[in-house]
Amino acid sequence: MTTAQSMHGSRHAPAPPTSWPRLLGVIIGLVALLTLILTAFAWPAVNTAPRDVPIVVTGLPSFVEQVRGTLDQAHPGAFEITVVDDLTKAKEAIRSREAYGAVASGASGPRVLVASAASPTVAQALTQVSAALAAGQEGETVEPPEDVVPTPADDPRGAGLGIGALPVALAGVLCGAVLALGVVGLGRRLLAGLLVAGLAGLAFVGVLDLWLGVLQGDLLLELAVAAGGLAATIIAMIGLGGLLGRPGLALGAGTIILLGIPLSGATSAPEMLPEYWSELGQALPPGAVLSLLRSVSFFDAAKWQQPTIVLGAWALGGLVLILLAALFARRRAGR
Repeated sequence: MTTAQSMHGSRHAPAPPTSWPRLLGVIIGLVALLTLILTAFAWPAVNTAPRDVPIVVTGLPSFVEQVRGTLDQAHPGAFEITVVDDLTKAKEAIRSREAYGAVASGASGPRVLVASAASPTVAQALTQVSAALAAGQEGETVEPPEDVVPTPADDPRGAGLGIGALPVALAGVLCGAVLALGVVGLGRRLLAGLLVAGLAGLAFVGVLDLWLGVLQGDLLLELAVAAGGLAATIIAMIGLGGLLGRPGLALGAGTIILLGIPLSGATSAPEMLPEYWSELGQALPPGAVLSLLRSVSFFDAAKWQQPTIVLGAWALGGLVLILLAALFARRRAGR
């Protein structure tokens, strides 16, 4: 056999079996990853409960104290009460997203106001407050809760908007990873990412608003939120992939999907998640997109500032990573 034949044969020689220590490490790593996924999705769901949910109360001081005592006894630590002057200001607090609901003193007894568009789960919890108030108000009746900002008729349980945050996160991570791995040139990746975000935002609004009726706000604002959320996620993923390669993409996907989705409060409300985890969830793209969509669709863009800053920070951070990746690439090329 000639040397060339020997070299040719060595190129096609089967790879040696994976060593047992390496195989053990892979098994342990996969089990740890699956455990993390299970914990990230199951733990917040199991520990979901009202925690300092802001509500307002209006009425005489004696009525306010009576409501406070009833709520503390029936749901200790569940609600954070703020006193307002009258029913009009109570409704304003709900519509401006300062409160999830209200308890007001009425002519025939207490009145409970809710906003199912803000969170159907919290609205249900406040509806249960009616029963607790009725038990503590002898000789008076509690009127059925008034839904100040209801969910759309096509989505009465509010499930569509909560589930809608999932495709935004998944699409952003997937598109960012595909562009980072399949497109050469950081500038081309960024341009393609922005175009994908805009077109996918159109599809998102078309499905959830025009077709399914889950959203019911201004179409341009909804488009801006959907496209902006996608763009922020895609840019961050491109930056992580450009600077750190596949480990960076894995880090971004794990943070946005494994943490961002279960901590977004999509199926409940941020205030119903365990302490500090709700803040983390709102600092990630899925939670910010969901909160901003609720604002522009049902509450005249109230409380838009914080989620907008979060998405802007993710986009800016991605741009910084892209610039660093380009700088390091130039230095390597110069060497």
